Amino acid sequence: MRRSCVRCGKRLRFDASHRRNRKYCRACGKQAKREYDRPYKQDYRDKPSGKAQRQRENQRLRERLGWTEYMRYWRKADSWRVAAQERARSKSYYYRHRAQILAKRRAQRAARKAAPTACSH
Repeated sequence: MRRSCVRCGKRLRFDASHRRNRKYCRACGKQAKREYDRPYKQDYRDKPSGKAQRQRENQRLRERLGWTEYMRYWRKADSWRVAAQERARSKSYYYRHRAQILAKRRAQRAARKAAPTACSH
């Protein structure tokens, strides 16, 4: 299947497994990436003024949705951050209660060894 580059219009034959995703020829793809990486194209939200704007947007969203809905929205949007927080929380819990957890595991293991096994032969 032949497609043409959306930038220069050059007719190309793309690899069959990726042809649906290809938009540019090799030279135009590199140029498009360079334009995308230019400083003025970077996200304005990384700047301090952008941080204040982000906080205002979040405040308005909290007021509009209510706390419960906002937290549902946030957990869904930032699932990687929520997962990282939960990992850190469970790790700190484990290290605080490590002796108790290990003692409980040892007791369970000993109970399993002591209990007779029922065979159904």
